Amino acid sequence: MSTLHYPIRVPSDLLESLGEFTGQCWSDSLALEPFICEAIRNYLRPAAAAQTQPAGAPSGTGYQWKQVFLPEGTRLRASFGGHCYFAQVEGGTIKHDGHAMSPSRFANLQGSGNRNAWKAVWLCLPGSEEWLLADVCRSARQAAIARLIGGEAPAERPPRQRQRERRVAERRTAAGVAGARRGRDLNQFARAKAGLARASQAH
Repeated sequence: MSTLHYPIRVPSDLLESLGEFTGQCWSDSLALEPFICEAIRNYLRPAAAAQTQPAGAPSGTGYQWKQVFLPEGTRLRASFGGHCYFAQVEGGTIKHDGHAMSPSRFANLQGSGNRNAWKAVWLCLPGSEEWLLADVCRSARQAAIARLIGGEAPAERPPRQRQRERRVAERRTAAGVAGARRGRDLNQFARAKAGLARASQAH
């Protein structure tokens, strides 16, 4: 497959969000390239309707990954250095090349060995052709659980909002420190002025 090298413009906030979403550094274009290509492919390919489970098919089997249940037949994908590798849920285990493994071990088959599986593994559930980041599936599951028990899922503030709030807090702290210094200086000035006044009256 040939590759055409044409520069495109991507808004900085979108690139930063993509970096946080994938767990890759936003400035590492080579690391983000497969995620950008996958997003374009998903945009061009309409979501397939979920297939009806055939009668007699086994149900309830799969792998429980903390809050997220992966039904049998779920495909897992991770990538490193621009190359993808895959695994699949078979029965109650995740298997890659015939070997059973955890999501963390699968995510770190290649690379430095300290990658967060929620940020590195993509999932394709049975009956669907759409790949979803595992962390997105976890967030959706947490929101569903919160609704089920009558609560609300905590809203995650956007990174830019968190940065603005941190800057405002820092400015307020700095202003408070500066105000305290000004107040202390004024008090010292007033005491010095009163002392001079008393000294002049004594003479």
